[in-house]
Amino acid sequence: MDLGTLAILALASALVTTLLVPLVRRAAVAWGAIDVPDARRVLARPTPRLGGVAIFVAFVVVVGVGAATGRVSLAGSPPDVVAFLAAALLVLGVGAVDDLRRQRPVVKLAVEILAALVAVYLGHCRVVGISMPGGNALSLGALSAPLTVVWIVLVTNAVNLIDGIDGLAAGTSAIALVTVAIIARGFGFPTVAAFAAILVGACAGFLVFNLHPASIFLGDAGSLFLGFSIAVLATYARAKESTGAITIGTLLIVALPVGDTLFAIRRRYFAGLSMASPRSHLAGISRVLRADNNHIHHRLLRVGLGQRAAAWTLYGIQAAACAYAIYLLVKR
Repeated sequence: MDLGTLAILALASALVTTLLVPLVRRAAVAWGAIDVPDARRVLARPTPRLGGVAIFVAFVVVVGVGAATGRVSLAGSPPDVVAFLAAALLVLGVGAVDDLRRQRPVVKLAVEILAALVAVYLGHCRVVGISMPGGNALSLGALSAPLTVVWIVLVTNAVNLIDGIDGLAAGTSAIALVTVAIIARGFGFPTVAAFAAILVGACAGFLVFNLHPASIFLGDAGSLFLGFSIAVLATYARAKESTGAITIGTLLIVALPVGDTLFAIRRRYFAGLSMASPRSHLAGISRVLRADNNHIHHRLLRVGLGQRAAAWTLYGIQAAACAYAIYLLVKR
């Protein structure tokens, strides 16, 4: 797929998203899907969420029009479109329900696992190996499916957790998806490249309304959908398609959100932990699912950066990691 076609798809998606966001924003206000200032949320005034619905609808519309006009091929190559859309609709749905009426974290996690299972078993999205030094791959064997599920759920939640200041999750996702599109195009996965480009455009169109001061948020619907999409598309677009191995380049695409999430898991689990007490370990697992205000963006705000400066600082880190990912793959 040529770069011109990818650019057209991205621009079309950006346009559709900018047209849809005001409609979704009004609906969110009417339905009471609004974030209000509190000790954890970094916002100055009540702000509607559910913005991810606009991104999802724009994605589906542009994919449909692209397929009808021959610009997007849906046959003969990954992703399995039906399985991908069904699984994405699951995470979007549970996120939208949470945006309207807060759900227990375990409920969202269960739906995310179900969506990952759909992608793995019906969509044939599999990490079957891990790239090793010297060009070899460590086969995962029977662990392939469960570890792919873990990978998808981890990245899905990582993007959700980094969505703490205006524009951060959408901008970080756009950078990751640009990288996925470049990798997929270079290694012969045109449908993956097209899907990633369409999502880049949707993120860009959404950022018109989401950069500080934001007039609408992604909500869980958007951050979960984008995280799920990045996880699945990055897996399909792996460089070592002959072995199905995940590479350091793949990990770098999501280094910022996943790194922040892993630190959050460690921080929450070990807070007040008594190593000798089984009950304390169970409490630690419960704390992992409890939100806090110690993510990397919170820390940047506490050292004096504003929301725009913090977001652009983290964009820079994400862009550097993704540029290095592309370099590693190109030099092969």
